[in-house]
Amino acid sequence: MKLLAFSDIHGSKQALRKLKTFSNQNNPDIIVCAGDITNFEENIRSILIKLNSFKKPIVIIHGNHESAETFNILKKRYKNINYVHNSSFKFQNYLFIGFGGGGFSSTDTDLKKASKKLENIIKNNKGKKIIMITHGPPYKTKLDYLDKEYTGSKTLTEFIKKNQPDLLVCGHIHENAGKQDFINKTKILNPGPKGKILNL
Repeated sequence: MKLLAFSDIHGSKQALRKLKTFSNQNNPDIIVCAGDITNFEENIRSILIKLNSFKKPIVIIHGNHESAETFNILKKRYKNINYVHNSSFKFQNYLFIGFGGGGFSSTDTDLKKASKKLENIIKNNKGKKIIMITHGPPYKTKLDYLDKEYTGSKTLTEFIKKNQPDLLVCGHIHENAGKQDFINKTKILNPGPKGKILNL
């Protein structure tokens, strides 16, 4: 499966145009977005319309510039948009799970509350490869290292170590766009606004 991942376009029309060209050139099977498609939800409907026009299934979570409430209202309007905050989406032999928002705390109490539900989803889909999407990065990796310190989520790192998804796509820290790392066997990636193609 060919996957196009991106994050943190923050409402940039130029970034959207380049992503669409990139998608057309590479013809991915599915697209993953790790949040912050807007600046505080400005023009969110028009951005979702443009993403929907890529004519590929898009798996998305909200970032810290969007809210779960807004996405829950809008998600049913766009047939190619699959919103997976605290839920899942199945595609081929892959299970996508997501948890949106955050990115500013080493301990995420909301993720702790959601962990049991997400773990049950994983247990009920044995045999599928797991792709997790979050906005903030996990703690103590190349993706959360900023200004000589680690700024990511310890809660997320614990979840990854316990559940071992095959891939984690995240964003939030713009300076680390394009970087990747591993937590045990889990590959972690911040694709940034330019996007990355992964052949899985």
